[in-house]
Amino acid sequence: MVLGLSAGIGYITLKEHGIHRLRVPGDAEICLGLPELGAIPSARPPLSWGTQKRLASAKWPGVERMSLEQENSDLSESFRGAIVSILSAARTGFSPRSILVSSALPMEGKTTVASNIAITLSQLQKQVVLIDGDLRRPRLHDIFCLDNHQGLSDLILDKTPVKDMKMEEFIQYTAVSNLRVIPSGPTRTSASRLLYSERFDDLMQRLLQEFDYVLIDAPPCLKFADARILARRVDGVVLVLRANYTYDKSAIAAAQCFLVDGIPVLGTILNDWNPRISPAYGFDRYSEHYGAAVNKN
Repeated sequence: MVLGLSAGIGYITLKEHGIHRLRVPGDAEICLGLPELGAIPSARPPLSWGTQKRLASAKWPGVERMSLEQENSDLSESFRGAIVSILSAARTGFSPRSILVSSALPMEGKTTVASNIAITLSQLQKQVVLIDGDLRRPRLHDIFCLDNHQGLSDLILDKTPVKDMKMEEFIQYTAVSNLRVIPSGPTRTSASRLLYSERFDDLMQRLLQEFDYVLIDAPPCLKFADARILARRVDGVVLVLRANYTYDKSAIAAAQCFLVDGIPVLGTILNDWNPRISPAYGFDRYSEHYGAAVNKN
């Protein structure tokens, strides 16, 4: 009885303070008052810890490149839907060409979203460049199997005027047609000071002359100032929130960081949500029915 009473009091206290995690599509839009650009389902069904360990060494396409390696998957289709929302002029009044992808805190999947958005845009026959703006914990060079001996940090520190630089020395081709990547380059401890450089403005201007879209994978905005510094150079921000992980208060604080700076937040993407816990959306049943129809045809 004592334990039950304590649990009840704790639950009521949390409810009164309005502390809860974002769980299903629509939660973030109600909480933040921002458009929900997409909901990305989990790459795998929920598994026990023992099963996860057994499958750890199994060959499985990286979720960061799922839009390339499994184009017909539910995950890839969700990213295509998110792209339609991002590029739609109906809500924002313009179609953004430079986009920053960030999250409130680490482990919410912002790099996964950024890489898949870049791949999906390139599949539309658009010339896309993806910049690894996370100078503290870069990952894009591993995802696309690239060399990281030089990249963004070298571009900023170089003394040659940006307009005269040979960009092919820093921009690397990937296995994805129309998609190139500027890796982070050597990790710098003074990342924030480096990103304040006026050369970054010159770099963005040149990239927008040579590419249709420029995407930046930025660090979490509540942990580091880097995302807010980089966001001043783009048309808008996409905020990634992870289902059953991100608290509503964290999401509000993250959005507020950019809005206070006068930076447009294009909307949110709910990442890693489990359609099975939201049967009202019919996601799983639709996928099964559609797949069956394709097989019959």
